[in-house]
Amino acid sequence: MQDRLVEMSIKDGLTGLCNRRYFMEALTKEVKRALRHKRDLSLCMIDIDNFKTINDTLGHQAGDDGLFRIAGRISGCLRQNDLAGRYGGEEFSVILPETEITGALLAGEKIRQRVADTKFVNLRNGDEISSQF
Repeated sequence: MQDRLVEMSIKDGLTGLCNRRYFMEALTKEVKRALRHKRDLSLCMIDIDNFKTINDTLGHQAGDDGLFRIAGRISGCLRQNDLAGRYGGEEFSVILPETEITGALLAGEKIRQRVADTKFVNLRNGDEISSQF
């Protein structure tokens, strides 16, 4: 029960990624660590363009399903020590420890491509709709 409460306090209930509060605490620790050890650290911010259109045309349940799928796509691009979180409604963020700008750009592009391939399901009729991200 204790483990479940801890998990609920650090994870976003919809996406399974860490929530904003936990993410910000982790980011503060990573920045301090990077400065102390003079190591690279990168941060990616991801905002899903035109997401309101998904909610407006397919409904909020389809939007929630899409956010869950996007979170899975982001997680699938990360290394073991990277950390992804849901920053806001359709905003995500990723901490990339030990990563210089070139590596961060490559990681960000990989995430962008995977997210762009995300399909949204029209729960009214079961049709899959390609995203326009």
